[in-house]
Amino acid sequence: MKGTAALCSVCLLTAIGFAGSAQGTSPIAFKSWEVASEFSDTANPAGAWQYGYEPTLNDVFSLLPVAEHQFPAIYGWQRTGDINEGPFINHNKKNVQKGPFGSKAIVYPPHSLSLHPGQLCEYADLRFTAPAAGNYRITGQFYAMDYGGQTTTDVHVSVNQVEVFAGTVSYSSSPTASFTPSQLLVPLQANDVIDFQVGCGSNNNYFSDTTGLNAVIEVE
Repeated sequence: MKGTAALCSVCLLTAIGFAGSAQGTSPIAFKSWEVASEFSDTANPAGAWQYGYEPTLNDVFSLLPVAEHQFPAIYGWQRTGDINEGPFINHNKKNVQKGPFGSKAIVYPPHSLSLHPGQLCEYADLRFTAPAAGNYRITGQFYAMDYGGQTTTDVHVSVNQVEVFAGTVSYSSSPTASFTPSQLLVPLQANDVIDFQVGCGSNNNYFSDTTGLNAVIEVE
């Protein structure tokens, strides 16, 4: 996402004494999660993240069980071994742009993450599980990645399977859909979930629907 810096998984900030205080410093733990930099192509689930899908929006969640490698440097997870079926969740492992790939010209920015719905318009679903109670801020953006076939998707953020953000991504008319902490500051208990979901869009087909996601989750 332009202008948004990826945050580290754990940042230690130091509290410094003021007015010449002779007291020592103490670390303050500040926790955040970033969807792309923490992507795992070897384990699902992986830490706080699960790579999955739903038959319809906020339906039964299932893991994508098959590790896949469609394009050079692009790794991820899919529902079956058939790359024509989907859904997919993929990641560019390199710090340089990769692509365009395929006849539909998909371009992956450095270290980017993508979601693609399934052949039957199943939703690709990246799920975050809260490790502890707190107020969680969700910031990010969905964006079109297929400039050849021109991405057209419906995109959502849900908390405990209740939609809290909905948007559309269309390469030709609305290539991004952003969400901010002013919209998405949510109280969560341990093991509550946040879902980032991508569906087929208003045209009801999954062709050329590769959709990027940049997102950061922070806990107060």
